[in-house]
Amino acid sequence: MSPKKLRLFPLSLSHLLALVAISSGLIGYFYLQKYEIQNQVYLPVPARDLPAYHQIQTSDLKQQEYPDRTVSKTTLRKSTEILGRYTLTAIPKEKPLSQTQLSPKLDPPQAKLLADTVAIGISATPALVLGGNLQAGDVVDITLVSEATKELSSPKFLKFDNILVLDIKPVSSNKTSQLLPSEFVVVIAIPRQRQQEFANNSAGRKLLLSRRL
Repeated sequence: MSPKKLRLFPLSLSHLLALVAISSGLIGYFYLQKYEIQNQVYLPVPARDLPAYHQIQTSDLKQQEYPDRTVSKTTLRKSTEILGRYTLTAIPKEKPLSQTQLSPKLDPPQAKLLADTVAIGISATPALVLGGNLQAGDVVDITLVSEATKELSSPKFLKFDNILVLDIKPVSSNKTSQLLPSEFVVVIAIPRQRQQEFANNSAGRKLLLSRRL
């Protein structure tokens, strides 16, 4: 009996192109996997969900590995760029942090004003935010003024000095001007021991805000 001959089936052009495409895809995939393994970076990320206006401490961060190609230019890569700053919004855990999510860096006097405080939002007009020149991180003095009445012969003043401005958020648009919104919410850090005093005396009083030059 003669040995069987091996039958060859010629590949069509479309089959050949498909084979080349699959081979190229596999080579590219394994190259990318190797590249990403060799180009991983460790980033400081929140170890837990962080609320807005929370000052970040060492215990709030952990190191996590990410492919370098997925890290944007605005991502903060070092713990020293993050520690001591506070969040401007609620931040989920294990997500890289960017500049826009955090306050400006605080110098020691500013950081001291943030200790043992509560965040309180107050309504403000363009005049109260100094024509748009008031910024997060500024230190201001706040005066609550009650107008004179029959029971009160002269205005009464209550001062809160050295208050840290945490954030300034526009609320509504000014239809008569394209320069500034017509209303803002200014978020301030009130010392915890004066929180109730501020709450009890702010209703119905004119609020004056001043910044030292």
